[in-house]
Amino acid sequence: MDNNIQLNNVNRETIVAPITVVLTSPVIVVRISGLEAIKTFNLIQDRKGAQIAHIEPNKVYFAKFISLYDRFYDDVLVTYFKAPYSYTGEDVVEISFHGNPMLISSALRSFYDLGFRDARNGEFTMRAFLNGKVSLNEAEAIQEFISSDSDTSLRYAYDQMNGSVGVLFDSFKSELLNCKAILEADIDFAEDTDISSIYNRLLKIVNPLLVEIDELLLSYKSLRSISNDVNLVIVGKPNVGKSSLLNKLLDSNRAIVSDIAGTTRDFISERFLISGIPVTVTDTAGIRESTDEIESIGISKSLEVIGKADIILILFDVNDGDISILNDKSLDTLINSTASNKVIKVGNKSDLEHSIDASKFDIVISSKTGEGINNLLLTIKDMILNSRDIKPNSIGIVSERHAMLLEIVKSSLQSVVKNIDNNFPEDMIIFDLNESIRKIEDITGENYTEDVLSIIFNKFCIGK
Repeated sequence: MDNNIQLNNVNRETIVAPITVVLTSPVIVVRISGLEAIKTFNLIQDRKGAQIAHIEPNKVYFAKFISLYDRFYDDVLVTYFKAPYSYTGEDVVEISFHGNPMLISSALRSFYDLGFRDARNGEFTMRAFLNGKVSLNEAEAIQEFISSDSDTSLRYAYDQMNGSVGVLFDSFKSELLNCKAILEADIDFAEDTDISSIYNRLLKIVNPLLVEIDELLLSYKSLRSISNDVNLVIVGKPNVGKSSLLNKLLDSNRAIVSDIAGTTRDFISERFLISGIPVTVTDTAGIRESTDEIESIGISKSLEVIGKADIILILFDVNDGDISILNDKSLDTLINSTASNKVIKVGNKSDLEHSIDASKFDIVISSKTGEGINNLLLTIKDMILNSRDIKPNSIGIVSERHAMLLEIVKSSLQSVVKNIDNNFPEDMIIFDLNESIRKIEDITGENYTEDVLSIIFNKFCIGK
């Protein structure tokens, strides 16, 4: 299918597509949008077998769908949204069918007979943008919201989808237009102004903007990184409870637990979420001197995994009188050379009597009873967020396109500062300000091309 967007034809054609997955399921929903969407009711009858004479917007009809193509019938729920009060800003009809893919195939052929065509990737949302229902950055956030794989990126995408980032970009543009107006007024009345005071006024506006832009760019990098799994490694002596801790974190029995030292001869990795953050946790072979060739290989692999870890849980037995770091010189060197913000020292087996001072550990748990596990999860979460510069309740950006354009805005504003420091002419500064303003308008969608829209919306699924 040709996904190139022809803007001249966008609002002339009526489009149709399933907006839920077409699999055997309880319900499959089909959306129709465009000038002739109301023709859908040619295929709809009320419960008595009559055409619906007066179609009311925003009313759900329990009705009968009749496929013109092969006379399939289905009892459906039909809703009509009259323009501009719909997702796309056009007339929209949404039909909830029983979830049989063959039924949907038949229904689509009936819609084609009415003159509708298949919606392209993201075309419903693109029409919402073109009809002024959402800004371009809000439209992009919809796709990010759907594809987010952590609760942090999900929240930021939701905030952007609901306009928080747009308000910030509007503020940036307003500040830059103010700078431009100051310079243009000075050019018109140059004899009555002091250029140094004008430039100082500009710096008081531009420098804080640069700080905000740096924070946004950092938020993007942090959110991109948090979408990648955190590598969490559990390390300790044999029989210290590593596999039991893994099972408790996963709430399963993935790892084999026994009292025999050296049970885990290779490392075991599993994926789970900590407060919505994807984490890959690895249970390593116990570190000790061993003459067993297979176990030694497992220990060697464990050391490699530890070296690549984002967070290292060093597990100790609180009943072990020796809590030096594992009595392994190579591991001692590795752990001691690792930044302290990557290491959590965990005392295990708190359910048993022990005499070791708990202050020697960052946290004390029992992997058998679950005592302290919730506190351990909170500690891991805080370490992840601190290491990735995620600030609670801050505004962030989730779009790669936004980040690329903001880098250009940043570069242009740095040129503004440099040119002011060098006391360059005002028209040079205005040139860089105009470049910054244009790029912000590219972000918000005040400026766009068909190619840009094609790139953005082709990333969407067909039903969105």
